Amino acid sequence: MKRMQRVGSYLTKYADALVFDQFQEEYLKREGIWEYMREVPIPVSAEEVVESHRAKGLNVMNVARNMIRIIGINPEFPYVEQYLRYIRKYFNENVVEAVIRDGEERARQEQTEEALIYFRAALVMDPKQKYALFDYGLACRQLAENNEGASDEAYRGAMKADSIEAFEEVSGLYPEFAPPYYYLGYIYLNMGLYMKARLTFQMFLKLSESVSMDPQVLAQQRKEAAERVDQLKEPTKIESGINHVLAGRPELGAKILAPYVDGDYDLWWPLHYYLGVAYMEMGRMEDAADRFLRVLQLNPSHRETMKELAEIYEAKGDQTMSEKYRRKAELLSQ
Repeated sequence: MKRMQRVGSYLTKYADALVFDQFQEEYLKREGIWEYMREVPIPVSAEEVVESHRAKGLNVMNVARNMIRIIGINPEFPYVEQYLRYIRKYFNENVVEAVIRDGEERARQEQTEEALIYFRAALVMDPKQKYALFDYGLACRQLAENNEGASDEAYRGAMKADSIEAFEEVSGLYPEFAPPYYYLGYIYLNMGLYMKARLTFQMFLKLSESVSMDPQVLAQQRKEAAERVDQLKEPTKIESGINHVLAGRPELGAKILAPYVDGDYDLWWPLHYYLGVAYMEMGRMEDAADRFLRVLQLNPSHRETMKELAEIYEAKGDQTMSEKYRRKAELLSQ
């Protein structure tokens, strides 16, 4: 899984508190696990090593918990299969749910990276577990937000990417499960995918009428989702106009986009850019130039706009202005 690779490097520090021991041969044979557990390193804390010598054996619960942590920290650890087999021998089929609960408890205590370890371990045990996927997405989202002002962009990027992947995967596997749609709505909104965001918020409203969660939280989320659906009505129309331009239907795109110029969306540079592209394809070069110049007022470093202006001025025979914008575009690409 990509998510296991992206985030894993940030969790290795949690293995530092563990050392590795081995089960005694007598115990392995007595428990019937000699075949697959001999010479397998067993993760324990330093305190547990001391306690094991006093009690003449390792505590099964502690061993299983440490194995789960190692699995969550590094799902590609060489002995994951042996650890899973050991855990399933001593615990019933509800062990995955128990691991998720451990993660949720740590999340409530704001130990979010620790929580992530347990959700990852649960996903190794059951890659399609609904709540493990959802909780993993929530934890990654929280970690990305907590580090919004930090300098480690790679960390935030990894957490955001895994959050999106987890929410999309769980909504794909469980399309009637309402909670992820709320968060996906904001993700798509932040990505500028207004139609997709609006449809996703609408899906959340449809599915969440009787969802089982804190009533106050649910009421607030439904209120916000309804507000976003209303607020995205016009941006969705603008996006549809842009899509017509991109699909080679400039007349239809221009018809949708033009009424928004000089209105409430005048400060939104993509509106002017794609309207300019539509005008160019329609042969309305002066109108296109006006839109592109407005783009550069709002977004002075937009390279594609500079290229379009260079072409317009070249077509008009104004080599000085054409070269000016071409040179600016080249400088921005270096």
